[in-house]
Amino acid sequence: EIKSVIDLVLAHAHKIYFSGPLVRRVERQPDGSKPVRDDGWVEVWAQLGGTTLSVWDMKAIEEASKRGDEVPPSYINITDCFVQVLGALTSPATATAPSKRHTNIITINNAGSNLIFFACPSSAALVSWATSIRLAGWEKARLEEIYTGHLIRMSLSDSREWKEPTSTLVKGKLEGQVKARIAGQTDWKTLWMVLSLTSEVPTDRPTSQVSTRTKNRMSNLFRTSSIAEGPLTIPPPGSNVPVISFYASQKPKDRKRPLLTLRYVSQAYAVYPERLEVIQKSTLIKVEGLLGQEDMAGPMKGKECWLMVMPETQQAYPVLELLKWLIAIHDVYQLYGRPMEYIWNPRQPVSMWFGYPVGPERAV
Repeated sequence: EIKSVIDLVLAHAHKIYFSGPLVRRVERQPDGSKPVRDDGWVEVWAQLGGTTLSVWDMKAIEEASKRGDEVPPSYINITDCFVQVLGALTSPATATAPSKRHTNIITINNAGSNLIFFACPSSAALVSWATSIRLAGWEKARLEEIYTGHLIRMSLSDSREWKEPTSTLVKGKLEGQVKARIAGQTDWKTLWMVLSLTSEVPTDRPTSQVSTRTKNRMSNLFRTSSIAEGPLTIPPPGSNVPVISFYASQKPKDRKRPLLTLRYVSQAYAVYPERLEVIQKSTLIKVEGLLGQEDMAGPMKGKECWLMVMPETQQAYPVLELLKWLIAIHDVYQLYGRPMEYIWNPRQPVSMWFGYPVGPERAV
């Protein structure tokens, strides 16, 4: 079954979403610091293919062309990036250049706390770049959910016959040691992860509102600012809601208060590995939801974002540990048809296979 996923992943990697001239400025590095060398605003040519943004320095290309050489591009992986649209920025005057106003700007944060500005030549180009980046990331997420569906069916079918898996929760919980990385950060932390069907919200937690995106993964790309259901509200103190909590260890003294919490999970899937031979060994999971107000969340405190987790295991087949966690998360947050049964119809928005190309035109 995995061959069709491989074909789709390869097709996506070679899909050109948009290309054109931009003016780039690197504002922050992944550690949040200013670049060692400030190149200011640089004219570039960019092309988005799959989730890779290739960027060529135009000045370097001109100089290399005079020598008969070629200049390789720099690459930006936009898979997990945050993209925002700005109105305009004015660069201050320097000893060699006057101040200049740049308009139609998009910002990209794709690694730690880094920040890159791109000024587009027109408002139409701005819209095209912003939507292309978001669409590429959305389609990548679709592919990883499709891959996860195949992984579940391949690993849990009996004699090629699909049997709905039983819940992996034990008394409404699942816990174990994991490595975790939070959006906006670059380091992996070893933590004790507890998935619970119900957990009391701390009484000192402030109430606030977040968007309805968490209950509809399609809306990450297509939602407008006004929506009928109204905003999703963080539960008031004392409420019981499903939660993923992270602690320093499993010791009782370390479990008095979580270091990090995640609620309102809207997606949870296995990350497609870079090499096919590690499929049965990979335990990397991506979960999207609402982070709590804990300090460990850093700049993403109280925001909707993603979290990477790698459950640790001594099993001969680590993929089974990955599936144990995925099924439990799907059950707790009622994703993809669970806890009743997985929905495999690619035309059903709740399905893990939603958008799966079918029919004679699937390769077009």
